[in-house]
Amino acid sequence: MVFFNPGGCRSQISNNQRSLEQMKQNSVSAQDYASKAKALTVQGDHEAAKAVLLEGISERPKSTLLHLDMVRNALASNDADRAETALEAAKDLGADAEKTLVLDLRLAIARQDWHATADIAQQCLDQGILPVGTVFRQVIRSFRQTGQPAAEEEFTRAFAEKKPEVDSFVLAYYQAVCANRAMEDLPAFFEKRIFAGNGAPHEVLSILVYMRDHAGFSPQLSELLERARKKWPDHPSVKKVLAEVERSGFKAGEAVVISVPEVSPVQSIPLLFAAYKVQLATRGSSKSPEELKLLRKAMEGQFAGKEFQRPLLVDDGTNPVLVSPPGPSGKTILIFGGLRGDVGFPLAMLDMYFATRGVTTVMLRDTHRDMYLTGASPNGATYSEFVTSLKNLIATLPGHEELYVMGISGGGFGAMNVTADLQAKHLLLYSAATNATEPFLREIGDIRAAALQQRLKKIQPKELIDPKTRIMNAGHKPHINSYYSEGQYIDKLHSEDLLSLENATSEMIEECKVHIPFDHLIKSDLFDAQLDVFFA
Repeated sequence: MVFFNPGGCRSQISNNQRSLEQMKQNSVSAQDYASKAKALTVQGDHEAAKAVLLEGISERPKSTLLHLDMVRNALASNDADRAETALEAAKDLGADAEKTLVLDLRLAIARQDWHATADIAQQCLDQGILPVGTVFRQVIRSFRQTGQPAAEEEFTRAFAEKKPEVDSFVLAYYQAVCANRAMEDLPAFFEKRIFAGNGAPHEVLSILVYMRDHAGFSPQLSELLERARKKWPDHPSVKKVLAEVERSGFKAGEAVVISVPEVSPVQSIPLLFAAYKVQLATRGSSKSPEELKLLRKAMEGQFAGKEFQRPLLVDDGTNPVLVSPPGPSGKTILIFGGLRGDVGFPLAMLDMYFATRGVTTVMLRDTHRDMYLTGASPNGATYSEFVTSLKNLIATLPGHEELYVMGISGGGFGAMNVTADLQAKHLLLYSAATNATEPFLREIGDIRAAALQQRLKKIQPKELIDPKTRIMNAGHKPHINSYYSEGQYIDKLHSEDLLSLENATSEMIEECKVHIPFDHLIKSDLFDAQLDVFFA
């Protein structure tokens, strides 16, 4: 049996001190000090390791090994100033240039000096030095922060070519490729990379990046993948892409249609949860039975005794614009889903909350993955044509009187722009992106969706990427309620950027750690209360 020893910490400290004294008396080598410090570092005791290194440097002041280890110790302790001092000492003593260059890179990252990081990373690349792990990811961040997509592509290509068996390197390369090229040029580029010469089956991962971050699936990509399947049926990269394509439901004829009959809310909830399970399965994600049970129980409680004032919206999973049967309240809500085109669960589950209020729902999908800045039509449109089509649609809705708008994640852009142009009364935002101007994104460190950020630079007119200013310039003062999850810092900064608008509020959803918060809001019985404020 082991008992708690209140003197254990003091005992450990004195043991380290005795060890240092013994090392000093025995005139041990620099390597011995380094080995002792490394053992302490492995244990997570950076302070004790620092003490060993300081003692070693006092005994062996010309040891580049100890000075370099001191740099690493300082970086691990988030002490950039000490790291810089130790690194300069190591350089003065003639430390290995390759090692000091990599540490220069790590120091620049620690200081979040993205221009220096990008410059030093380029030097590493020129010398054939390829830093991996966290440093690799932070270097990519530096290229994005400083607006150097071509440099990001060159850097990631070096890793992808040296280690083609490492999926993360190949995927990072194609994320840079997709951000730096026109979408219509990508299938031909992928074909060349996959099939040139004897072929490179790992390059099939390019299709995965396109599918996730750009425009879904297409006949051209389907043809490339089928050729790759026939040529390399057992290659892990090919099998991985095939599996994800199937899970995502991009194959023709596999869309699942869930129609909800006009029955009482509690009777319809089991059908909706069956649809939810299908949706989760097609995306390769899951929720525990307990999570689904809690969500279903919460919804049954919230809708017990309530009646739908109209039938629910029906979604076939593909239509870019969905319109519910008209409600009797005279209120219409336009819902702008995120980049993936939805709200995280079957749309009918969300529509239940509007159907009980007699609100007509118009749900839009971001077909082009550009935050609705070229509309929602699969055939493409200008933003002005998109707004005109919405005006025409609203004009045909029976009994329409008041317009409300809701934006989720990347749908915040479409929601804010349309609020300005259609003079909506009230705007409700969840985890919304609100500003895509380059200075703002750089200031807050938002490097999400790099390919999308590159495409937004080409959007015309430019003011569409700053919808807050458009609302101000329109002279319109809608009530704006913006919510973000407690664990999502970038969402918080986007939300708080709206506080300069009159009648705007920004509120944190406590104890919610995920980007799309609806599961949490429903289980916590918060969503109903927020909608009561919204439609007041």
